[in-house]
Amino acid sequence: MKSLITALLIAASLQANATEKPATVNPMAVGMYQLAQGNAIQVFVTNNNDEKVTVQIKDVNGNVVFTDVVRNYNKFGRKYVLSSLRKGDYTIEISNTSTVVTQNISI
Repeated sequence: MKSLITALLIAASLQANATEKPATVNPMAVGMYQLAQGNAIQVFVTNNNDEKVTVQIKDVNGNVVFTDVVRNYNKFGRKYVLSSLRKGDYTIEISNTSTVVTQNISI
């Protein structure tokens, strides 16, 4: 009988702990890679809220050389062609109001 009560208390405790912690959802997930030719990048975004997503390309001095604002998509993928940019180092910045993801690239 004592072991049954102990088992019930442990089960109740585990259940209470499981329900006390709310599930956390990452507001935005980003995947990106530079294509083999080096003159384009592929970007995939999962935006778990209704916020707009801004994609910016910045030069080595932090100057914005390209901006794309994506609205009303929970998931999207885009290819950005970089052939009009001079050779050098750039930063890709993908952001919404709660998350910023950056990736450095060289072209």
